[in-house]
Amino acid sequence: MGYNIPMDRKTIAYYNREASEIAERYNSIESPLQTLIPRLFNRGDKILDIGCGSGRDTALMLGRDLDAYGVDPGDALLTEAERNYPELTGRLFRGSLPDLPLTIPSPFDHLYMSAVIMHIPDTELHACADALRNLLKPGGTLVLSHCPQREGLGDDGRDEDGRLFILRSSGQIVLLFEGLGFRKKQLFKNSDSLGREGVRWETLVLEYRGEGKIFF
Repeated sequence: MGYNIPMDRKTIAYYNREASEIAERYNSIESPLQTLIPRLFNRGDKILDIGCGSGRDTALMLGRDLDAYGVDPGDALLTEAERNYPELTGRLFRGSLPDLPLTIPSPFDHLYMSAVIMHIPDTELHACADALRNLLKPGGTLVLSHCPQREGLGDDGRDEDGRLFILRSSGQIVLLFEGLGFRKKQLFKNSDSLGREGVRWETLVLEYRGEGKIFF
């Protein structure tokens, strides 16, 4: 497909190293998707959870009568996901934007991407956005949760665990995807589900209207 640099490697290494603890932490709290699913999706819709991590949200969507699949670059996290949610067996794939595996059963009615875009370096952002467009049916939506505010980052944009966080506004993200034929449909502001101070979340719903040209 022509793109060789995956999502930030140090970030992936952290999630692989701490997979068991991360899965336990996220599986113990309620997903923000609980209230969003009936507002955003219809029964039987085909959806891909990009950066599915512990598998919590993928399993939640599958249990709500959505044809849900997940993809994640972390082998250890995928192992935890299948261990905790055996119903996801055969529905999870290993891969990282922008070079997702060809075995993923695209196209999809929706893409769900929670807490992923801030880990994507600027140099890869356009390629990743283009890859997302290629996974969607016309009229489909990209539901994208991102972090516009996070305190405690170093000058290099990394936290104490080495994870990369590039804090972008919703306006910047919308502008990027508008150049690919998307339009902003909805915006939700979310509290941090882990109760952390200085961390703020927003969820963008972007509808893919058709072909567009990317702006560099």
